[in-house]
Amino acid sequence: MEITLKSKNFELTGALKDYTKKKLARIEKYLDHIHSADVMLSAEKNRHTVEVTLHTNRAVLRGEEKTENMYSSIDKVMDKLERQVLKLKEKRHDRHHPREVEEQPQETAPALNVRIKKQKIQVSTVEEAVQKAIENKNGFYWFQNQETGEMNLVYQEKNGGVTVLEPVT
Repeated sequence: MEITLKSKNFELTGALKDYTKKKLARIEKYLDHIHSADVMLSAEKNRHTVEVTLHTNRAVLRGEEKTENMYSSIDKVMDKLERQVLKLKEKRHDRHHPREVEEQPQETAPALNVRIKKQKIQVSTVEEAVQKAIENKNGFYWFQNQETGEMNLVYQEKNGGVTVLEPVT
């Protein structure tokens, strides 16, 4: 990777150059297709600004940070670029290697609070059962069908209609 270091309003020291190159090398280990890096370090009063532009095969990544300390600015901008590089690498990987769906163990359903009620079953006609279901605050009614002798359930639907469930064997 070709690194271009520039400074504005201060003298660039060897220690600062080495520190910046060391941090860029950390990013390069994640993505080896970085052609060049342009780094601009500037100082204005108590604001130390670091701007980094990375040129890769398919993207240009850029980061900028301003703090009161030049080393802190370098650290923060490199962290920002590292996240961008990892995101770019993940996108490339996902595009070429779709993720396989891993089967996860079935989670057990939470314990249900089950209440058992006993109800005396009446022998009724369908018309009588429909009327009782409408009157019932729960909106349903169990009954033994007078015509068939089978157990049936009548319930009122949300749209106002009524359904009669008859068993099929």
